[in-house]
This record gives sequence, C-alpha cells and structure tokens, in this order.
Amino acid sequence: MPILTLSCHHYRPLTCLPSYRVYEDGEFIVRQGGAGTDFFIIQEGTVKCTQTKASGREVELITLMSGDYFGEMALLLNELRAANCIAVGNVKCLSLDREKFDMLLGSAQEVRIDVGVTCDSIYLYFISTVFSAEWFM
Repeated sequence: MPILTLSCHHYRPLTCLPSYRVYEDGEFIVRQGGAGTDFFIIQEGTVKCTQTKASGREVELITLMSGDYFGEMALLLNELRAANCIAVGNVKCLSLDREKFDMLLGSAQEVRIDVGVTCDSIYLYFISTVFSAEWFM
C-alpha cells in the first residue's frame, strides 16, 4: 500500500510509538514538583515511589513492578509531579510524552474522568496493537 494513501487510522500506531528508556539503580525517573511531561510503563524492573513531606521526611508510598504504569496524573490533571519515582536496580520503561499521550487519549474531557480505566486502556493498546513483548528485546 503506498504511504500517501494511508489514512490517520493506518499510521496512528506508528506516530504513537513509545520511547524506550533504561534507568540505573537509584536514578530518579521523575521528581516530586517537576513538570509532568511523560507517562511511563515499566517493562522490566522495580520502581519505588516516595513523597517528601513538608517536614523534609521522605515517605515510601508504593513499589511498582513490571507491567505497572505511572506519571498519568500529572498529564491528565496538568499538575506538577506529586511524588518521586526512583529505579530500584536497573529499570526498563516505555514512555509517552504529552503529545503522544494526548494523541492516544484524545481531547475529550469525558475520557479523562476515570483515570484508571483510561490508563489501563492505553496500556492495553500498546500490548495488543503497537508492540509485542519481543519488540524491545
């Protein structure tokens, strides 16, 4: 099929391909208070999420594993990062910048109401449509 006859439906998965990033042990993937510019899906490894309280004390919130995602709240709500996400050991992530995230999500406000369902849909889209598990190996 000649590329000039492709509709948006045909090439949209290509324009929405995620970036592949590797983080080393202790490296901050996102920092609390930083701008929300990317959505992340953990392909391999463990990510510790912490939050620094007003007292300066750092509190561990949750540990995320392969298949989990983070970074969606800052993008969906257009807010600063609420927590730190730190690599525990080597971590491989797929990431979408705001433009690609919005392209997949669409601009319809009603879609943004249920954050969990919305981001689960994006995750499933990647798993089923954009890449296979072997694509990044």
